[in-house]
Amino acid sequence: MDVHYYISGSLIYEDKDGVVPTPGSKVVLEMQSYKKGLAAGSIIEFTVEGECCEPNTYDLNLGIVSIDVNGYDTLKKVEPES
Repeated sequence: MDVHYYISGSLIYEDKDGVVPTPGSKVVLEMQSYKKGLAAGSIIEFTVEGECCEPNTYDLNLGIVSIDVNGYDTLKKVEPES
């Protein structure tokens, strides 16, 4: 099943045949696209719980799990190109 991570409705990371993180899991990912001042290559970290993440959406017809990330820490910031 594919796992898609979103910030404010924008896809920032796509994990083909990924594992859905369980509540309480800490996730570290390298962003694949730009969002909120962070360019692709930026690394963020968040815990799957509470206000940090909206409830996961499972689209079984498409084989996709969508995770909306609301709160995260930036571990490495890549500036957008000018």
